[in-house]
Amino acid sequence: MKTHNIFADTIFETNVLLMDSEYNFIKNTKYIPYLSKGGNESDDKQILNHIELKSLKIKIINQLTIYVYNILKVDPKIKFYMTGSWVNKYTSKDGAGVHCHPYSYMSGVYYVDVPNNSGDIHFYKRSSYLAGGSPLMYSEANSFNSNKYHIKPKKGDLLFFSSDMLHSVNPNLSDKERYSIAFNFFIKGNLGQEPYGVSI
Repeated sequence: MKTHNIFADTIFETNVLLMDSEYNFIKNTKYIPYLSKGGNESDDKQILNHIELKSLKIKIINQLTIYVYNILKVDPKIKFYMTGSWVNKYTSKDGAGVHCHPYSYMSGVYYVDVPNNSGDIHFYKRSSYLAGGSPLMYSEANSFNSNKYHIKPKKGDLLFFSSDMLHSVNPNLSDKERYSIAFNFFIKGNLGQEPYGVSI
């Protein structure tokens, strides 16, 4: 007897060092409220293009390269480029509802400062969240039956995940500010084969 765990949804996790000068730049950037009133975001939606964060951006892209080409085995002719990056600033009770990142292929988040009890990130199984129905009850959760998965981030953690993966962030229950940088990537290159392929 055997089981086949197929079509895996993967989340890449690693840790990247942040310099003090980068932390100070992020903390002191200009912030505006989210329209959803769930916290604040940097006014600049290309925050990682600043020279002050050049080193951090290079580290992020280097880790993305490891993930997409060494683990996912994406064709090296397909290139990923960053389309946007912004800082999330969550004060007490701020969080993010269930959402995904449209108009991109790969998304990620880098955790700048994560006080204790300031909000885990949750990922949701697409079919169970969207289809409704009558979910079964299980004696314990495992990789075969779980509809939700959470990660408790720490300072310096870097995550990559498919942009269409539904996720949310718990409210910040600490009395300190929580900072993270979110970003999206799109692709360019030839997709498919002639005569039905497309070049983007």
